[in-house]
Amino acid sequence: VEKLDLERIALAKAFEIEMIPIREWYKIAYGVDKPTLTEAVRSNPAYDGIAGQKSLKTRYVLEDIPTGLVPMIELGRLKGVPTPRMEVIAKLGGYLLEMDFFATGRTLKNLGVEGMSAEDFQNYIETGRR
Repeated sequence: VEKLDLERIALAKAFEIEMIPIREWYKIAYGVDKPTLTEAVRSNPAYDGIAGQKSLKTRYVLEDIPTGLVPMIELGRLKGVPTPRMEVIAKLGGYLLEMDFFATGRTLKNLGVEGMSAEDFQNYIETGRR
């Protein structure tokens, strides 16, 4: 997950947006400072008593892939930023659930910005003007 997070950070950097690693966010938000994200999550008192999921049909898959990973993958393609881990997770989730998250998710086409150059898209997100 931390390597996946590096893809998110690289993508943000391509758009001149500064992001912090998720493990650093855990430190700020929860006061949990551990050497790995796994340890940070496991030792976070806010998660005490919360059990893992029993099915793949949870919001973590059904929402986070089409509305989180798919748009980041699409933006990575637009800016030339590789997102191989994101792509594997999105495709694997789709295969396991027999769903096409790239058909139903927030793609550049579905968001109405397909065909924009990276520069035009950057201008659009900064100004709201096409």
